[in-house]
Amino acid sequence: MIMTTQIHTTIKPITMDFETYASEDPIVSAVIRKMYNRSQVGIKKYGTTMERDDLSYADWLTHLQEELMDSIIYLEKLKHEK
Repeated sequence: MIMTTQIHTTIKPITMDFETYASEDPIVSAVIRKMYNRSQVGIKKYGTTMERDDLSYADWLTHLQEELMDSIIYLEKLKHEK
């Protein structure tokens, strides 16, 4: 199945054909597909792309810090599972 999408950037819209970006490595291909799907969820949820300009540098750092703290919590939970 070929997935395509238009990505609107501040430079120009581009069309991506995900089969073009697929890797011989199925794990890498799965990550590419998941990143695309995650992006679509975010666009629908927030109504914008990562090119949004309403957050400061400090705001972006805070978002990153919060995401990393969540990942550490997930890691700790998994370490305690048997």
